[in-house]
Amino acid sequence: MRRVGGVRLVAALALPLAGAILLAGCTPPGSDAVALSSPGALPEPTPPSGGELDRLIAAADLEPCPRDRRGEVPAASGGLPAVRLDCLGEGPAVTLSKFARGPAVVSVWASWCPPCAREAPLLQEVADQAGTSLSFLGVDLLDRRDAGLEAAAAFGLRFPSVEDPDGQLRSALGLPGPPVTLFVQADGRVVHRKLGELTSAAELRELIERHLGVRVRE
Repeated sequence: MRRVGGVRLVAALALPLAGAILLAGCTPPGSDAVALSSPGALPEPTPPSGGELDRLIAAADLEPCPRDRRGEVPAASGGLPAVRLDCLGEGPAVTLSKFARGPAVVSVWASWCPPCAREAPLLQEVADQAGTSLSFLGVDLLDRRDAGLEAAAAFGLRFPSVEDPDGQLRSALGLPGPPVTLFVQADGRVVHRKLGELTSAAELRELIERHLGVRVRE
């Protein structure tokens, strides 16, 4: 494993690191700005074997993905899209528009994104501090499942994540490369997008209080 900012970065299973930056975020390995604008920028993944997948899921130790909370209700205007994504770890697939009637924080990350590795401990720290007052969900973008699972373990992420190998969320919301942090109000609207790396837990707590009205104490 390689360390970036004190956090191990996946090397064995992840694709090579991207050296380029698109707007506020990382560009997928082997891609350019044009390729990132279209889903499916990465090659088709090779699924790990059943036993290997079970080992990776156990090692990642992610919280199970939540069940859809809202039944057959249309997506909120200005909210998360009605995109259904498989759980990265254990648990059901998640329809993003039904995931949160917030407040919620959605972190868009990837194994091949060095800033994602650096900010992951900050996100997990605040998620632990928030307890049940906030929902946290990760979206592993344009990634292989095996690489995403190993990255989650290496980065120290424990809140649930879903996998988005085709970049459906990015396409629906017009997002740049990761990291991106979305702030979702209780009515389901995405009220703020933090593009680029979070630099401190204090910054994240301040954004949560400003945009979601929830005070998270250290």
